Amino acid sequence: MKTVLLASGGSGGHLAPAIALAQRLRSEGLRTIVSTTRKGVDRRLQVRYPDLEFVVMSPARKGEGVRAKVEFAVEMAAAVWWSAVFLNRTGTDLVFATGGFGCAPVATAACLLGVPLQIHESNSVPGRLSSLFRPASAMTWITRLFGDSSGWRQSRRVVETGVPLRAEFKCRDMSEAKADLGLDPLRPVVTVFGGSQGARSLNNWASTGTSHLRALGVQIICVSGPSGILEPVPDDIRIIDFCDDMPGLYSASDMIIARSGSGTLSELAAFRVPSVLVPYPYAAADHQLENARRFACAGCGVLLREHELESAGDLIARFLCDPDWMQACRENLGRWDAGSSVAGLVQELARPDRGCGDLVEPEGRMPTG
Repeated sequence: MKTVLLASGGSGGHLAPAIALAQRLRSEGLRTIVSTTRKGVDRRLQVRYPDLEFVVMSPARKGEGVRAKVEFAVEMAAAVWWSAVFLNRTGTDLVFATGGFGCAPVATAACLLGVPLQIHESNSVPGRLSSLFRPASAMTWITRLFGDSSGWRQSRRVVETGVPLRAEFKCRDMSEAKADLGLDPLRPVVTVFGGSQGARSLNNWASTGTSHLRALGVQIICVSGPSGILEPVPDDIRIIDFCDDMPGLYSASDMIIARSGSGTLSELAAFRVPSVLVPYPYAAADHQLENARRFACAGCGVLLREHELESAGDLIARFLCDPDWMQACRENLGRWDAGSSVAGLVQELARPDRGCGDLVEPEGRMPTG
């Protein structure tokens, strides 16, 4: 039986695709192991999947001081050694990295041991890990968001795919989803979602910038994450620190105002939810801004910079009152989702007839460029 180690962790945006891929690969008869970090968001997410095999490989990030950075570097070096021991012990055939600092020790160990490595880069601008390990990667998978950065698309080892979504991410009837959340099925719902880590600026906007929407009868739900909300919260706003039923929340939402991580965009497309995207302004290489630009140019949402948040309420109110715009956006989201299949990725990793590192293009999928 082929063994695939999915190196991930550090944020929901990195770990969720690994979990989704593990679900798909297990159904194909492969042994799959998901490596994570010691961060709390990893622990909270993985306990929901007791049927999957997880292993902690990387430490949690520490503070910004010199001592904290030195301690983190020492722990990461130890994680490389432990990763190498684990890969040898399990006879791992392939390491597949989905990004984030948690992948680094495992990817390094794979290179040192000669274990085939593949990378999934989901953002429009390649991350540091993808850029560092791409020369050693047998194949690098990118998404529709990805631009022409550094000539990546000219490589025969770069193939376009989507972001894997977990098995439970299925659309539900909107009225039933609203009722399940204790909401009025006849009134629109706007969800504020800053990702697994939350977004303080979006949280505060939910509290202070939605009075006009609420006066129009719009129901506001805010998934605050650990960032919390500093402002006093009106009684008619639903605050959730962490949502354990994102499929239900997506299904219940008429619109979402959110960050623009690649995982969030894939989920918005899968559930056909029109959105206002507010990129995290400090994301590495400003990749969330580029993600949002590409998504908005495809007619799948609207880009709003963080300093423009005060106009979000009026913008959302106008869209909710424009059924033609809402329908056009949903149709564009459907086209985006249809072009983001991960079937080729799953097929490639599950093929039993050759080694994991062989450079053969997946069936039905042409190399980009």
